[in-house]
Amino acid sequence: YIYTYTRIYFSTTTRRMAMFTSSFTFGGGPSANSNDPPPKENVQNDFILGEELGRGTYGCVYRATSRGNGTEVAVKEIPKRRVRNLETLRKEVRIMRRLHHKNVLDLVGHYENRIHMHLVLELCSGGEVFDLLQHGMSEFDCAHVMHQTLLAVQHCHENNVIHRDLKPGNLLVTRNCELRITDFGLARQQSAALKGGK
Repeated sequence: YIYTYTRIYFSTTTRRMAMFTSSFTFGGGPSANSNDPPPKENVQNDFILGEELGRGTYGCVYRATSRGNGTEVAVKEIPKRRVRNLETLRKEVRIMRRLHHKNVLDLVGHYENRIHMHLVLELCSGGEVFDLLQHGMSEFDCAHVMHQTLLAVQHCHENNVIHRDLKPGNLLVTRNCELRITDFGLARQQSAALKGGK
């Protein structure tokens, strides 16, 4: 099965336009692991939550520090009462657990109790590609972003995952200018996609 993705991004600030196209073959990846360990309940047993980095529809993201080794991470705190379908969120967690690539945002941990769900994520302090586009990007920078994006998409497809929501706002940059794709809320696994599942 071949999936081709094409989108044109236009920056009103620089009056530049770039067309991104990719084509990959699905298949060959491992099946989903139904034996994932149950999540821990209290994220603060393992991480010290710090400043708020952002706030969205479903919750907040905090900068946090590991109590074990001092590593800085991002913790997404999601009140369960704001989520219509918790199983959809848990599916996103399962998808992220099966993806391990330098250009895919790393899911460090998953915590869940009666009130909240916490996702511990790799910290990307460079912001979103969307913001970089607003300030202008050179052709070389665009090519660098596109190359890393396609590597991440290829890894997803090799593991039978379709992201379905690739856009500059879902592309994050680390302080070392490495790209990470994120937000797998609309992602589907190949078997469900081919059957028309939602």
